[in-house]
Amino acid sequence: MAEPIRVLAGEPNPLTPAEMLDAGIPQGAVVTADRVNAALDRIRAAGGGQLPPHLQAKLDQLAAARAGRQSRIRDMIPAEDGGPFAEYEPGPWRPE
Repeated sequence: MAEPIRVLAGEPNPLTPAEMLDAGIPQGAVVTADRVNAALDRIRAAGGGQLPPHLQAKLDQLAAARAGRQSRIRDMIPAEDGGPFAEYEPGPWRPE
């Protein structure tokens, strides 16, 4: 079984306020990635290891956005540091 997708700090919260309350996050509590992940774990446990389809879809969107960000970051790495154009020969615009 694949590792569950975790919410990282700064990412959108996939849970609605009602879902957060149902999962045990107190009203008015500071919502952190750790609390959201703990709530998702409780929801998974209650659902026999599966999240409801709408939550899984939101987490899949987060993972896809995260992969896109990583790809863009990788594209910004200079070739001399192992970036995407490291295999190309240097040209007149790029000294050896």
